[in-house]
Amino acid sequence: MKYIFLTIILLLIFSLSICEDIALNDQVTGTSTNAYVETTIYTGRTIYKSLIIKNTGGTNSLTYYVHCFPYESGSAYYTFASGALTNGLQANCFINNIYYKIIIGIKSTSSSAHSTYSFDYIKR
Repeated sequence: MKYIFLTIILLLIFSLSICEDIALNDQVTGTSTNAYVETTIYTGRTIYKSLIIKNTGGTNSLTYYVHCFPYESGSAYYTFASGALTNGLQANCFINNIYYKIIIGIKSTSSSAHSTYSFDYIKR
């Protein structure tokens, strides 16, 4: 009986370690506005985060930033990337540090000149 219980505990520990190694990914699309639209793409403590921000619009450009928060309820953040993307261009980010939360902000570069965008991300 003691060995069966020990075997069950070991199997649970092993299965939890496998689950932690599963990569989660998603794609978010939208239209830029005059003010930043923020999207939280990640909360929790994982190690590798890759994301691609792409301007999928026709002629207008957009401005973006990627803010990384090291503490769950903290207000201090690190700006990992920021810039402007003209139509068809993309920004590739690979974040190799541990952060609790990552937020992407996107807005139109020129007032009322909106553009569509997508960003794809994966975390492990």
